[in-house]
Amino acid sequence: MKTFLIIVFLIGFGMISAQEVSLGEQRFTTEMNLGHDISSLARLSGQSDTNLNALRGQTFFLHGSIGAVVAETEEPYQLVVELLAGEWQGTKALTLHRIFLLVDDPVFAELFQDSEGRQVSAFAYEPQLVSDATGRQVIMLRLRSLLLDR
Repeated sequence: MKTFLIIVFLIGFGMISAQEVSLGEQRFTTEMNLGHDISSLARLSGQSDTNLNALRGQTFFLHGSIGAVVAETEEPYQLVVELLAGEWQGTKALTLHRIFLLVDDPVFAELFQDSEGRQVSAFAYEPQLVSDATGRQVIMLRLRSLLLDR
């Protein structure tokens, strides 16, 4: 009996300590695209906008690290933040892939302050090509919901 209680306690404690912060839409119905990640979406930035047309109306589940906040406006509230992922090329080279997330819900306002480098899982949609500060074409998606790993 003691063993059973200890196991139940440890499982309960583990569930409490493993909780994440979740913001944005909690429930939505969409066509989920699990065939793309940050790396594959970033590779689309060198292609024409017509390749993105096939991805319209789909939501992407993306896991990566929060990068820099690259733009912010107060009225209406909008924030553009980098979402980064690395990809090993062999055993000695690492390629960093970057996309942008457009955040237009003020519920996220405080989340991205001092969050650079934190791991997140994001549900994002409406991919589009935009130009970054250097004039390069990059992919930007609208953020729908976010899980912030603690």
